[in-house]
Amino acid sequence: MRCSDNDKRKKSDKVLDKIQDCIVQGTFKPNNKIYSENQLANILGLNRNAVRETITALEILGIVQSRQGEGTFLTPLNMDNCSKVLSLLILLEQGDQEEIVLVRRILETAAAELSARNRTPEELIDMEVCLKNMMQFKDFAEISKEDARFHTIVAGSTGNALLKNLITVFAGYISQTASESWKRIKLDGNKFAEIIYKHHCDLMDAIKEGDPSKARHMMEKHMDFLEQILSSSSKESHYCKEGLRWFDKSLLNSLQE
Repeated sequence: MRCSDNDKRKKSDKVLDKIQDCIVQGTFKPNNKIYSENQLANILGLNRNAVRETITALEILGIVQSRQGEGTFLTPLNMDNCSKVLSLLILLEQGDQEEIVLVRRILETAAAELSARNRTPEELIDMEVCLKNMMQFKDFAEISKEDARFHTIVAGSTGNALLKNLITVFAGYISQTASESWKRIKLDGNKFAEIIYKHHCDLMDAIKEGDPSKARHMMEKHMDFLEQILSSSSKESHYCKEGLRWFDKSLLNSLQE
């Protein structure tokens, strides 16, 4: 009888739970040998094929490494690899955009604050290059890439590897949000493009000045703008005299302040 997808998942979960428990308890440590497939199968009451499939998946993810004639070993933590996998999984999940912006707000405001404290001269140059490209490029697809890259550089300049990797997990959504925002801006005129560019310039200035509080405020302001775009996109469009959609004049003025 063939196992259903749910049965396979349950068996894989049992293997994963056991390995996780062993890591938590200190039985398995980085670079140490873990239980063999036969041992895991006997401990968990599973057939060896089910265990092998899970171990193979973990090896592809870079969590374990099989060494011929020696066994399977737990690899040292590589957050870069883990972040890429999680980023792909979250992007495939197609989560609620407003929820994603809320999480981004929590992470990226902290990143802006830390960047103002810890950024290097080289990272400032990279940010400046992004802003220059955003201003000079005419293709909105290229502009959106530079927008996302700017946020990635800010995350990388925090001096906090864990925070950087948490933000990297949302890299796909950062790119997706930037792309969607610039597509809409292309339809609605350049006024909002100027506002977004100003947000990035103000954030860059705060980071360059080494002002954590101001940097956090600038990032908050930018996230406010993104939330307004997302919340307004699902509602009836509104036009002001200049032909701009989504926002009335009072909101537009408040974003420019």
